[in-house]
Amino acid sequence: MYLHSVAAEEEGTPLIITCENEDRIAAPGFSLFPAVPCYLEEWVKENKHMEFHYEEETGYIKDFAHEWELCSQGGELALCDWASYNVHTVSGSFSSSHTNWLYDGTTQTLQHETDYGATFPYVTHTSKWAEIHMDQHMTGDTGPLHNVNAQFRIEYCWKNF
Repeated sequence: MYLHSVAAEEEGTPLIITCENEDRIAAPGFSLFPAVPCYLEEWVKENKHMEFHYEEETGYIKDFAHEWELCSQGGELALCDWASYNVHTVSGSFSSSHTNWLYDGTTQTLQHETDYGATFPYVTHTSKWAEIHMDQHMTGDTGPLHNVNAQFRIEYCWKNF
């Protein structure tokens, strides 16, 4: 599936979530913080870095390029390489929590439910390479979920295997 920014629908080329950064992955010290930040990018059909799939049994969303999980790290949406995670060598600022996701079709938001409400990704502006931040709302407070910058439309990509 592709995750299109609803706020960017007026752009000439659709902007979608991607977390592609092979230079960062290959850099020394990647294992200290085994995550790559996500951002908006112009949609390119069949780019594995832009394609995701949902694992129903865990609630994880993984990319097709690496099979890594979308996660929340330092207030940003990121792609976590849990295979490289080592509790003894990872930075203390790296969150050791996996992120299970739900998609709310009414608000068009990806949400990670918590004890107090939910966290969800959003952008401050819709342009190419805009960073994707994480926001939160309390149970009963749906105002933030109606922010168009937090809305993402799912487009399914069918493969013939």
